[in-house]
Amino acid sequence: MSKEIFGKVIESEVNGVSVKIIKPLDAEDQSLINGMEVDTILSVKKRNKRSITQHRMYWGLINLVLENQSMFESSEDLSNYIKLRSGHVQSFMMGDGEIIQFPKSISFKMSDQEGFNAFLDRAIDFIISPKGLWPGMEKNVLLNEVYEVIGIEKFS
Repeated sequence: MSKEIFGKVIESEVNGVSVKIIKPLDAEDQSLINGMEVDTILSVKKRNKRSITQHRMYWGLINLVLENQSMFESSEDLSNYIKLRSGHVQSFMMGDGEIIQFPKSISFKMSDQEGFNAFLDRAIDFIISPKGLWPGMEKNVLLNEVYEVIGIEKFS
């Protein structure tokens, strides 16, 4: 059985020689590596780097919307609602044919940058849509407010 292990390529010096190694992203990944035998062959799939600033921007957006509405009490509930309404879902068909949808993860492990970009655009479009949480809000005004909240420079 194969398991995905996530890591980051770093440069290190071993016996005076510069080498590139893969550093596990978290304790779970480290545990999977620790359980491997020497000479285990791995297959590596490169993913594009995710933007930490953009991830912070999403949670800044969520917190800004949370403070200006009364439907949701937690940022996690609001985030899940926005994921569902913007189509960032995983669907399952039950035995009786009913389809159930769950919000997909936006964690760095589960979502690459291109997927996150598309999700973020859909999330913002939903928030400012007529059926959204801030209907009529202009996109650039909303983004500038989010940028102010997270402390990055606004755009015109």
